[in-house]
Amino acid sequence: MNLFDVIAVLLTLAAVFGYLNHRFLRLEPSVGLLMISLASSLGIMLLHWIFPGLAIVHQLTMAMDGKVDIVNREIGAEFTVKFSRVPEDGS
Repeated sequence: MNLFDVIAVLLTLAAVFGYLNHRFLRLEPSVGLLMISLASSLGIMLLHWIFPGLAIVHQLTMAMDGKVDIVNREIGAEFTVKFSRVPEDGS
């Protein structure tokens, strides 16, 4: 998986989770996405705990390990640049 594939998968998951929240949970968007993401992460961890040799879970975690770190660094750098500026009036 290259970086483009990882971004495409994450955006698709966010869209699917947003639809599920809107259709079934009817929570606030940020809260609903958080809850569904948490449930899916726990589901993947449970699947890995029940079937430790399952190839798909291992492949997903190994393929996305470095790529997600790159995305996190880019988002963190962008956040730092946007929100750490000195005010223009000097106060």
